[in-house]
Amino acid sequence: MSNWKPMFYGAQHENFVWTALRGLFNTVASQQNGTQTRASKMMLTKRSLRYITLFMLCTTFYLLSIEKVIAQSVYMPGGSRAQHLIDRVEIRSGNLDGRLHTAFKPYRALDVLEYARYADSLGVLTSKADEFNFRYLYNDHNEYATGLDSGLFRSSEKPVLRYFYREPASLLQVDVPAFDLRINPVLQLELGMESGQDDFRYLNSRGAELRGRVDNKVAFYLVVTENQGRFMQHVQDRWRAQNQVMPGEGRGKPINDDTLLFGGGGIDYFAARGYIEFPVTRHIQVQFGQDKNFIGDGFRSLVLSDAGKDYLFLKIKTRVWKFEYQNLFAEMADYREENIRDSPIRKKYLAFHRLGLNIGKQANIGLFESVVFGPVDSTGRTGFDLYYLNPIIFYRAVEFNLGSLDNVMIGMDWKWNFLGAGQFYGQFLLDEFNFSKFREGDGWWANKFGLQAGLKYIDAFKVSNLDLQAEFNTVRPYTYGHFNPVSSYSHFAQPLAHPLGANFREGVGVIRYQPLGRLELQARIIAAAYGSDTGASNWGGNIFLDNDDFEQEFGNQIGQGVPVNLFMVDATASWQLFHDFFIDLRLIRRQEDHALKGQQASTFFGGGIRWNAGAKSFDF
Repeated sequence: MSNWKPMFYGAQHENFVWTALRGLFNTVASQQNGTQTRASKMMLTKRSLRYITLFMLCTTFYLLSIEKVIAQSVYMPGGSRAQHLIDRVEIRSGNLDGRLHTAFKPYRALDVLEYARYADSLGVLTSKADEFNFRYLYNDHNEYATGLDSGLFRSSEKPVLRYFYREPASLLQVDVPAFDLRINPVLQLELGMESGQDDFRYLNSRGAELRGRVDNKVAFYLVVTENQGRFMQHVQDRWRAQNQVMPGEGRGKPINDDTLLFGGGGIDYFAARGYIEFPVTRHIQVQFGQDKNFIGDGFRSLVLSDAGKDYLFLKIKTRVWKFEYQNLFAEMADYREENIRDSPIRKKYLAFHRLGLNIGKQANIGLFESVVFGPVDSTGRTGFDLYYLNPIIFYRAVEFNLGSLDNVMIGMDWKWNFLGAGQFYGQFLLDEFNFSKFREGDGWWANKFGLQAGLKYIDAFKVSNLDLQAEFNTVRPYTYGHFNPVSSYSHFAQPLAHPLGANFREGVGVIRYQPLGRLELQARIIAAAYGSDTGASNWGGNIFLDNDDFEQEFGNQIGQGVPVNLFMVDATASWQLFHDFFIDLRLIRRQEDHALKGQQASTFFGGGIRWNAGAKSFDF
């Protein structure tokens, strides 16, 4: 992308930008001397925000005035079928291509299609199911497939009533020179029975999905759903324990109307996610909006998962040569019991960066660092700390020089593809650590870390499209927590990483089999042992408690507290009737052995339909 320049770039525009930058840096510098009063600090913060707003407006105008088109794209929805197909391509080819780094999800649709074209050219996946999956990818976001020159891409030959489904994956579409738009319905209906319960379990979710581009420079996405459901008992118990926060979502209000089809006793919640994405250069993309992110190559993530609620964020992705560097700045909600009566809910913030590097053709390693901090701490700071906006600095160094004790974590992730059939992956998270105390083996409470290790085996035992996955996760007590609970690694009463919090060991097995293109069989098996906190005790499992209130300084071990053993199997058979319209049958068995409450076991069997919606899972 050479010889491009802004259509409007004169002295006046340049002066605006430099005025904003100069004012911002002068304001930050004036905050460093530490002599201001609280009132003057608040004035400086407001002044900083004005300069930031001015700078962002000027920068946005500059980007939108670029003459030549630079690639932009929406993202595949979280949990997309594309993720597993990309895994299969990478493992089978034994070649990590620079088009796509898989540890940071979701993926850009354009990156996925380019990678699919590349994989198609290698001829490494040749089964009928693989061909069906490739065609699904091209059809799913075919506005980005134009020019990819693949025989797997096809448009709909027979539109419905002239205007509907002119392409296989879009109910309605608009294509004009400066604008394109795709509109789809979102529908999920599920009905079943749970053992020991008299009432039906159900889910009724309706909504709409929109995506498009403006001037071939800015991509946008929006999905909105209205949801009602009566869920399995362990989900409703978690909802009550979290002050009526729906797991994986936000606030949910109880349904007390017995005149409804399936009566009261359910949960009603609203969900909306949306963002814009635009390029800065050929190798740098910016995304801003409300959504979820996932980091890692496993079923779980010990770093950042999509098991909780979506959040407002700014993401900057830089991909060049063998490197990919991602910055994430997010605003979270401190939704603890003492804060939920406030209006609005108190805010907290996350700053995160990860550097990924392809090593040879078969290995990738990533280094990451994150910091979570509240709006007010012991230093008297208010608002977002501008120091954390630096995209390439070490947060621990910033924290130390500020005299602050925010919740900083570091770590690494890795994957290695081998023998054209397997992948070894994992993560290591370090919250706090003292090597001398670790060497002594005395279980010091503040040695806090987590470890993940997993294996994937595709086309297992030479059976096409039979894929197996085994994963082990363990997290020490008190990890993710903080002496200032507002800075716990959480958002909206839910952990940002593993849904079990901390103080656990877990084994996960996943079986996927696709005997036919339209038929998918999947089973997840989860076995976990963890320690529960009850009453006023703090044995390190509940990340929302004050870490200074630990039960004992030494002798801490994983699973301490009230022992709990969890076993869960979730098996699903899905038939894709037409593009993104699935008919599901589902069987769930869950058993929890609690040292104080005894055994709680239940079995769910049901079925339903999904149209442009992913299957909901509550794996805890």
